[in-house]
Amino acid sequence: MARAGSSRAILTPNGYLFDRLGSQGNRFPFLLCERAMNQMKGRIFNLPQNEMFENMRMSIGVFRYINHPDALPTVQRNRRELRTAVIAIAQIVTPLRDAVAIHREFDSNWYREAADSTRGWLSERVLDIRLRFGELERAGNLPPNAASVQSILDELANQMHYIQPPPDI
Repeated sequence: MARAGSSRAILTPNGYLFDRLGSQGNRFPFLLCERAMNQMKGRIFNLPQNEMFENMRMSIGVFRYINHPDALPTVQRNRRELRTAVIAIAQIVTPLRDAVAIHREFDSNWYREAADSTRGWLSERVLDIRLRFGELERAGNLPPNAASVQSILDELANQMHYIQPPPDI
């Protein structure tokens, strides 16, 4: 089988075929094409499934990022500095004195709601896809990528526990 180029993340047959058509790692097939043409090729041949799962993965990634030991101190510092600013403004602007209590309640609830909503959204997507594939299986119409999709769904379900708000400040 011909080498697929120098792309590093060719994990599926689709990835191999896509790379053979020309990619960042294998530019040779499109050396004579302009940049806009290469970008259009990506839009045409990229599978909608990849984009859908990428959004689902990114939703987990956001919470893994903000809770990561290297990023969390910055997130928490920004939250504390915002609270300090609200306190300073409330001390100067009399009509905003209640802003401190409002901000204190809002801050943690906002992150908690974001995590809960994201986890719920992701859970619904995973369940919906599983149900649709179940219907296809019962009808005898499972697509060729069913095992790969199931594997991705399992991976997403196993990582949902990362969707947590940062600790209260």
